[in-house]
Amino acid sequence: MVLKNIERLKAAIPEIFHIVMFYDDGTIFQTTFQQVNVPQIGENLAEGIKHIAKLFEISKIENEPYTRLIYETKTYIILVIKVGEQSNLALFFRKGPEEPQISAIKNFISRIQAVMDTDRIELDKQTLEKEKTELNALEQEMKAKLDSIELKKSELPKLDEKLQKDEEALLSKEKELPHEAEMRKQLESYIQIKKESLQEIKEKGEKKLLEREIKGQEKNLEILEKVLSSTAKETGKSIARLRKESEIEKERIIREINFLAEDIKKLKSKTSEKYSLISQLMERISYAEKEKLKIKMELEKSLK
Repeated sequence: MVLKNIERLKAAIPEIFHIVMFYDDGTIFQTTFQQVNVPQIGENLAEGIKHIAKLFEISKIENEPYTRLIYETKTYIILVIKVGEQSNLALFFRKGPEEPQISAIKNFISRIQAVMDTDRIELDKQTLEKEKTELNALEQEMKAKLDSIELKKSELPKLDEKLQKDEEALLSKEKELPHEAEMRKQLESYIQIKKESLQEIKEKGEKKLLEREIKGQEKNLEILEKVLSSTAKETGKSIARLRKESEIEKERIIREINFLAEDIKKLKSKTSEKYSLISQLMERISYAEKEKLKIKMELEKSLK
């Protein structure tokens, strides 16, 4: 249908040698150009419209949506016409003996506009579905990260519980030396008794024997003290090591929670953008469909 309208337009106005139908973002809908960089033609035409709008802004002149732009040289005329909410038509003329009449083009513009807007609606609908899919994926990712944060938070009290159990296990091992403790108590008592007996002994030989025995028992007591002290020190070191490891693990979990929280913040920003874009697309589709119906009714009326 579009090609047919293009051919009719060219037939009605022979001076037209090229036609470009494009959207406001520069996307080419259809064109007679072939052996050129077609995407750049659309981009530059769209940029040209934006530059004129910017000129109004810089000049502090109240701007309104454009209806047509004309660029004329000695040999050529480029006429850019607004045909829909987001659709445009660029006509490239070679100058003839008479100026081309805009009114001669109007009969074709409504038909072209209807087709272009229909295509844009379909493109917007496809984009809308794509954005909804991406939004759903973002929301699923955000939920997974929130669940992961909750899981990691639940690990923190478990670490404290594990540390407490490990400390209790180490301390209970230290208490599992009743024999050594009892031996120490007995040795201390025995040495004390022998020292008291030593004061009552007068005979030198017997006194020396008792002194040697006391020294031997004191040495045994010293060895026993070292065993008990070493066990206490090892227990203390083990507890300190366990506490340090637990603290390091806590810090790692907290870092991961913070990273996840930062990711969620970014995801919230992205989902917000998606919601805004989806809302705009839905509004644009609704408006375009109303305009399309309006054009169809006007066209049917004009054909009666």
